[in-house]
Formats: sequence, structure tokens, C-alpha cells
Amino acid sequence: KYVLVNGCENAVMTIEEGQWSRIRILNVGNEFNSIIEIKPKLAADAICEVGLMAKDGVYLSTVPRILEDNKMLVSLSSRLDIAIKCPVAGVEHIVTYGHILDPAAPETPPTILTITVKESERLAAGDLPVWEPCRPVYLTDIMETPEDEFVEPFNLEVRGAL
Repeated sequence: KYVLVNGCENAVMTIEEGQWSRIRILNVGNEFNSIIEIKPKLAADAICEVGLMAKDGVYLSTVPRILEDNKMLVSLSSRLDIAIKCPVAGVEHIVTYGHILDPAAPETPPTILTITVKESERLAAGDLPVWEPCRPVYLTDIMETPEDEFVEPFNLEVRGAL
């Protein structure tokens, strides 16, 4: 099993301190859902702020969703768009990738990427603005839709299997 970042093993990415960077994560795995976590290499170091923006190319209903624990679920053949801001230059952060329910998975998820933070000559960026994208009709949130607005249920048969 191989995990590559931009075609490389043990990849390193450099970002500016206090600036937002956008990262697209693609999980091309075909066997296990996984957890991706971004954390300081040394536990005592400052953590990065991570905001989830989109899943499979579709923006969330409210963007960004700031992740309190910097852990992200990636399902089979899926992608995530995130924004990340790390506050302190000189600190390394690691991105780990762990399979869910994989009996052969190592106890400690392997590091797939190291993020190094370099000094910035710009003032630190503020919080990302929160916004709600225009969504096509087929992505309408129906959680608050009254039950009487739904049409009658129908039976679905798929080659007699249901």
C-alpha cells in the first residue's frame, strides 16, 4: 500500500506563518475510509487552524467549517478542500493518514506530509469570512422541510433485488 502526496513519499510542503493556504486532499483508496489529521510534530507547539470548505468539489452549506480537532474523514475515492493557517514560523506539522477498521493498519497512523511554516513579511491574516454558497436545487437541505411537503413514497425495484 502506497500513500503519495503530489506523487512523492514523505512529502514536505512550506506555508507562510499567519497566512491562509488552500489544500485539496484526494483519497484514491478503494478499500478503507480513512482519517487525516494535521497536528504539530511536537505536542507542545501551537496548532494550525483548519477550515473544511468542500467535499467532492461541492462547497459545504456554510463555509468554512472550522475543525476543532483538525481531523477529517475521507471516504473511498473522495476529495476535501481545506484552508489552513499556522501561527508560528519554524514549527513543523505532520499530516497523518489512518485507515478505519483496517486490521492490518499500524497502531500509529503514518505521516504522509510534513508542513513547515516559514516567516511571513505580511501581517497575519484574520479569520476566514463565513459565507453560504448558492446551491443547486439538487443540493437543497431538506432537514427542516415539513413532512407534508414530500410526495407519496414509492417502491423501488432494482432487477427484483429489493
